[in-house]
Amino acid sequence: MPSVECGFSAGDGHSGSQRLAVMGATLEVGVSPAPAYQSENPTRPAERETWVSALIDTGASSCGVDAELAERLGLPVVDHRTVSGIGGTVEVAIYRVRLRAPALNLQIIDTMPGVYLAAGRQQHRVLIGRDFLRHFTMVYAGRSGSVKISSYAGRRFWRDWWAKLRG
Repeated sequence: MPSVECGFSAGDGHSGSQRLAVMGATLEVGVSPAPAYQSENPTRPAERETWVSALIDTGASSCGVDAELAERLGLPVVDHRTVSGIGGTVEVAIYRVRLRAPALNLQIIDTMPGVYLAAGRQQHRVLIGRDFLRHFTMVYAGRSGSVKISSYAGRRFWRDWWAKLRG
């Protein structure tokens, strides 16, 4: 039952709740060019893999990779598409990418739009959207700053999570 904490605890003079409100739920992911075969081991690092912070964005229908990062890593452009967001519509490159989240024993090999996170002065370099989240259980506890993503939400998960919240 892989699970990972994507929230924040108190630090730097701020509560976990305050840090979560400013930063957003964050997952560390490895980004690299997609391998030739999708069956490649999800726990094995790839050549040219770069570790970045990914924002868990429940408002995004799909995952996206920062366009500057995609260019720097040499991710192949496979298409161009018009996408919409808070700033309206824009045409973006569509990249073939491999995302790894070893804490969840997960690998995604797919096409993703190039989004302008760095250009917008965001600290995250990947967006994790609902297409990813639909495969997991996510518990967002804003008061404590805890966000937990799990591939299974059985009784033990809930008992452990509740015990952690209660301190």
